[in-house]
Amino acid sequence: MPSSRKRNKGKERKAKALIAKEEKEADVRRKWLSWASPKDVACCHSMKTIPAQDHIVSKFISKLWEPWSEGERRTNSTIERFTPATLANLEKSFSNMPMVWQDEDLRQTAINVLLSIGVNILLYRLDHPILVEMAATQIALLQNYDGKGDYKSVMFAAAQVIRDVSGGGERHTIRFFAKRITCSCLKALNSQVKKEQPKTGICDGCLRVAKRETLMVCSRCELVQFCSKVSKLYSALMI
Repeated sequence: MPSSRKRNKGKERKAKALIAKEEKEADVRRKWLSWASPKDVACCHSMKTIPAQDHIVSKFISKLWEPWSEGERRTNSTIERFTPATLANLEKSFSNMPMVWQDEDLRQTAINVLLSIGVNILLYRLDHPILVEMAATQIALLQNYDGKGDYKSVMFAAAQVIRDVSGGGERHTIRFFAKRITCSCLKALNSQVKKEQPKTGICDGCLRVAKRETLMVCSRCELVQFCSKVSKLYSALMI
């Protein structure tokens, strides 16, 4: 049997690990709260109340944004890792926190928090614009879940919205949020980008941004976009 000294050291390590975990969770919550409910901003953009720290939705949101809090130094590699890391956490939440996905009220509470995060970052430039795209992706997935099916079916249902948000530039992102909030906070910004920015998308062959009107859409899946037949052929060869 281990000595009392070893047992005590083991208990100390566990206690320190628990404290570190709680501090990390509190730090992540402070981060997304600074986006969802910044100081001196009166409108809550559909978010009726902020979930308490021990609320399941609060833990859900914190888990989604954990990768961004971990990468406090904003480097290109940090930003590149953020999207797949966050999507991986979102997929894990489907099995780890099924209550949020399956309960309509909890799901809507999470959506409302994410709406506030996206809108405030757009309005006040609170952080990197990739956060807005990710918030929109998370919202699209939650909104397309009807309580049935697995995570892959949700991804398929939301695929077109996610494609447009990730490749449509700020114009499409602003429109995405403007359509989903009950206030008019994005009305002026939405009108402005409509005049200044064309509709765009990303070619799945060469990965370049192009005007939406110049892109061809795959007749089979009606999702993948190409700027030319060469790009379409290249993409097919890469599969």
